[in-house]
Amino acid sequence: MSKLSKDEQLQKIDGVLEKLNKKDFNVYFMVIDTKGNTSGSIEYLYQLAYKLMKLGYKTTMAYVDITEKDKYIGPFDWLDKKYEEIPYVNVKDTNVMFGPEDFIFIPEILSDVIFETKDKLNSKKILVVNDYKRMADFFPVMTDFNSCGIHECITTTEHQKESISKMFPSLHISVISPAIENKFRPYDGPKKLMINIVSKSPSDRNRITKEFYWKYPIYRWVSFRDLRSLNQDIMSEAFRDVDFTIWVDDNTEFGYSLLEALKSGNIVLAKIPDNLSDWMEVGEDGELTNACIWFRSIDEVPEMIASLVRSWTLDKIPDELKNRYKAVEGLYTNEAQEEAIKGNIVDGVFARRVNDFNELKTIIKSNNE
Repeated sequence: MSKLSKDEQLQKIDGVLEKLNKKDFNVYFMVIDTKGNTSGSIEYLYQLAYKLMKLGYKTTMAYVDITEKDKYIGPFDWLDKKYEEIPYVNVKDTNVMFGPEDFIFIPEILSDVIFETKDKLNSKKILVVNDYKRMADFFPVMTDFNSCGIHECITTTEHQKESISKMFPSLHISVISPAIENKFRPYDGPKKLMINIVSKSPSDRNRITKEFYWKYPIYRWVSFRDLRSLNQDIMSEAFRDVDFTIWVDDNTEFGYSLLEALKSGNIVLAKIPDNLSDWMEVGEDGELTNACIWFRSIDEVPEMIASLVRSWTLDKIPDELKNRYKAVEGLYTNEAQEEAIKGNIVDGVFARRVNDFNELKTIIKSNNE
């Protein structure tokens, strides 16, 4: 813009401001094609994009890893079908143009995009962090977000915001929590005695089932069901038709499937993760929420399962245990997420972009006066 005359610069800024004020700009969410595999971080990006689209903004999922369009699979085998409404583009397509009025949300796993576009894009770039621990895997030691044109960050929890701000104090960090879909809800009908297991580790799943059978051979008639890489409709049905779920995910930063099980009314045995999400702690002393039955080691699980099975067969599960899920009943709704998007993106990121151009306009006007 410096090569333009003063009047040309002001005219160009006015054009950008007009587009921003009329919502005549694009909002891109950089994603990878999971090839049908479930991913909480990809779901989160789709949630943000979908709600912004419903608020009247032109959102697009921008795929960075598609070499041929006919190889595109997308997340629609496992995500809610409503997300098919969001258009997508291949960023390698030469027809994709990014203007100064546009916004690009880039997840931490696509750090290469941030560095590759350092001096190429004049769009507003926003870092999206689902798992701050993974930043160490993708960003070099000498990372300087300011020099990359990134000054804003969206993350999912207050815990993560605190951790990121300690490492990168210059970033403006906002928290927008994920939402749990309404299809994950309690079911009052008859339940079968089957125990769901949600764990990424085959070793953990084997230990839970085999050690239980070895220790309590009298209960070998009890069935376990492995819930991995299922679409959300099947997953919600799997939670609704049983009472018990075991959840293990040491590396989670949020606990999507744990919350989905709880919101479905399950009694959940949950392993305490390495990093607690905001909702897992209650009170000033950081006590664990009683929504789950927590354990520290899988060694504890066989006895816990046996106790629950015994109570279930005698129809003596305490109401207090049945109702623990209610501790998270009103948390992480689509309505709450939409309000957070309005406050942090519409009235935050978008509004600050308008202010930036207005300030730039003032500076240009004041030059040589």
